[in-house]
Amino acid sequence: MSLLISNVDGSYRRKEAQNEGPERGPLTFSSSPRLPYNFSRRPFSSRKRDFYDVLGISKGADKKAVKKSYFQLAKKYHPDTNQGNEKAAEKFKEATEAYEVLSDEESRGIYDQYGHDGVDAKNQGGNPGGNPFGGGNPFGGGGNPFGGGGGGFHWQSSGGGQNINVEDLFGEIFGNPNAPRKGPDLQAEISVSFMEAAVQGAEKDIDISFNTQDPRTGQVKTERRSVVVNVPPGVTDGMNLRVGGQGGEGVRGGPNGDMFVRVYVDSDPYFERAQNGDIHVEVPVSVGQAILGGTVDVRTVYGDVELKIPKGAQPGTKLLMRAKGGVRIRGGRGAKGDQIVHLKLKIPKNLTQRQQDLLRAFQDDVDGKEP
Repeated sequence: MSLLISNVDGSYRRKEAQNEGPERGPLTFSSSPRLPYNFSRRPFSSRKRDFYDVLGISKGADKKAVKKSYFQLAKKYHPDTNQGNEKAAEKFKEATEAYEVLSDEESRGIYDQYGHDGVDAKNQGGNPGGNPFGGGNPFGGGGNPFGGGGGGFHWQSSGGGQNINVEDLFGEIFGNPNAPRKGPDLQAEISVSFMEAAVQGAEKDIDISFNTQDPRTGQVKTERRSVVVNVPPGVTDGMNLRVGGQGGEGVRGGPNGDMFVRVYVDSDPYFERAQNGDIHVEVPVSVGQAILGGTVDVRTVYGDVELKIPKGAQPGTKLLMRAKGGVRIRGGRGAKGDQIVHLKLKIPKNLTQRQQDLLRAFQDDVDGKEP
């Protein structure tokens, strides 16, 4: 009896069986409906890293996650930023091969079921080395992924599947150098008073200087212009305001950049404002007011308001004046903070004889002493 033996290159040869046995008929090979490819051509595929591990994603990751992970790796190992680094080039090639497979539904399905052998067998009509770049150079003809010398970094999967234009992919990552671009953003600073920041708002004129470049001659010149900045009530010290379109000029017809204005708020000797818009003040009260209670006029950012002092108020007692604080910039239209009043006991340094006698009598009564 003769056997049909599969060779490594995919051909077959017959070999006479050494041990005679019952004749079972000719031995044939048929393709399984679940295994449509010849896996004998990729004896070393198992040495490749798992494509999901290469991209650092889970097997359930969607196409968006696959693309995002690949872009991050491509930026990290891109040849322009790793010139002469062979290890980075291999990492880049490995990530691109993983992306080629996992971004294509058919190839990903085969990979999930059969692993590298399945994908390599699917691609056996192309480059037998499994290199999706069609050769030893992962960067096309001249090593430049954007073209030049070798016709750009454009390739088709070795199995004839999806056609991937890596220039388009890197255009998404790094941007097309010839496309219109937004102009540079500019920085500026302004100062506002406490009242402007807390409740009033303001309009401030600032002069800025910026560089422009003549698109024909390439000559750079400095220009100046005045910009009106609307400062809304409720801004806090160190906050940045964005003024759209007031930055540097766009490149090749692109939009202007933005201007970011840092606001510095002047301090106030009486008010202290918190980030949430609340305003804190200290109000001195006499011993009699603290013990007996009473009323006191308290200054607010909206004018003086009468405040009731409860009997037996202690030093440091906090009293709330609702909606008497500054504007809350993130609290919705018209939202205001509160004013928190901290009572401060005012002790007189000099007393008349009568005041001293009255206080001694009061203290004796508190201590339970007989008059």
